[in-house]
Amino acid sequence: MAIKTVGFLGGMTAHSTVPYYTQINEHVAAILGPPNWASIIMYSFAYEEANALFMANDWAGVAAKFIATAKNMRTSGAQAIVIGCNAGHKVFDALQDAMDVPVLHIADATAQTVQKRGIKKVGLLGTEPVMRDDFIKKRLLEKAEGLQEVVVPESDEIDHLQNKVMPEVAAGKVSEEQRLWMVNMTKKLVERGAEAVVLGCTDFQFIIKAKDVGEGVLIDTMEEHARYIAEWSVGKI
Repeated sequence: MAIKTVGFLGGMTAHSTVPYYTQINEHVAAILGPPNWASIIMYSFAYEEANALFMANDWAGVAAKFIATAKNMRTSGAQAIVIGCNAGHKVFDALQDAMDVPVLHIADATAQTVQKRGIKKVGLLGTEPVMRDDFIKKRLLEKAEGLQEVVVPESDEIDHLQNKVMPEVAAGKVSEEQRLWMVNMTKKLVERGAEAVVLGCTDFQFIIKAKDVGEGVLIDTMEEHARYIAEWSVGKI
């Protein structure tokens, strides 16, 4: 079987790009058996290339950067493009419109699990754009049959996550104080009726674990996306 090549836009942070790559390969090997691995063309952005644009809300700049890089990957043989970051999907439509190959959406992968579990109300934790804007929430509601509501933290809680937690996440050193805040925030979303909580930032898997909040509570978008990418690569999707 010919494994299709994926162009991976990574580095939004480097902390999550490494396990993303590993998990995609592990899923391909699990499907086809070792020593079968994924075919990936990867570009890992330096901080000032992408994250600085996110922080400045320069989404036109993000789109231009992603499109230029993805087109280079396409020239090198990429048969699909992947954005290894939830917030980066804010420019998904612009990127998809510019490409002649599919862009594999992180929320489509996550929606498969939400639908499979029959979840009607799901919580969402992520960066400020992910929680305040609709590009992830709306996609989940469109793609997960039966899902009726996506609940996010209150406005002041979003501010705390963005201004207190995310700087530590970006630095790769999250204090116990902020880790516990995230655990408690997850539990609050469950108290507000969420049947599960989507980790809508690919770095959150390093902060919140199932042992902190209970089995089955967390749906990790990186894990779901890695599985989805692998399945697409081998023709299962």
